[in-house]
Amino acid sequence: GVVISGLVTFVQLWCTEKKGPVFVTMFNPLCTVLVALTAYALLGQDLNTG
Repeated sequence: GVVISGLVTFVQLWCTEKKGPVFVTMFNPLCTVLVALTAYALLGQDLNTG
């Protein structure tokens, strides 16, 4: 989770510089999805929907 969170922060800062804050805000939930998928793929954790 730490690596993906750091990567998402870097991408958000880069996108803010290139496109502006509205573009970054649209994709903010992407961090949660990437962390969940990485935990599933690399750590074998179960995906829960609620």
